Formats: sequence, C-alpha cells, structure tokens
Amino acid sequence: MATPMGSLKPDATYVYERVDDRIYAREMGQTDRRLIGRLDNPNSAMREYQREINNVLRMCDADPAMRELLDQLFVLYNLKKPT
Repeated sequence: MATPMGSLKPDATYVYERVDDRIYAREMGQTDRRLIGRLDNPNSAMREYQREINNVLRMCDADPAMRELLDQLFVLYNLKKPT
C-alpha cells in the first residue's frame, strides 16, 4: 500500500526513485524507501488487459457456456465492424 505524500517529514530532503510504474521516496542518507505512488502507464494497463483476455480465451476452451458467449461476441463484432 502506498504511503501518502503528506505523511513524509516536512523538513526532510527526499530522493525519489522510479521502478517500473512505482514511485518511491527515500530520505536522504537512508536506505529504506517508501512507496508513494504509481504512474498511470497505459502500456502496463494494456498488458494487464491482454493477460485477462488470454485467461478468458483459455476458459472458453473448457467451459461451453463461456464459449457460447464468446461466439455471440464474435457475431456481434462481425455485424458491427466496418467493411
């Protein structure tokens, strides 16, 4: 869980570090850092969405009801897509 920026010491000097989409604050001269936020990374969000879609597709192989809904989705998609 992220630490709110307001909970950092008011007069302290901080070093801010970024690892992937996470932002950390570390008090100057200290080694412990605190997670203070995340970047809204559209590429990261898209990768997560793609993982979920892949999970749905795998479920459709084993679950007939899911497969039927997927087939219906493709029918709707084919009716709506531009030619």
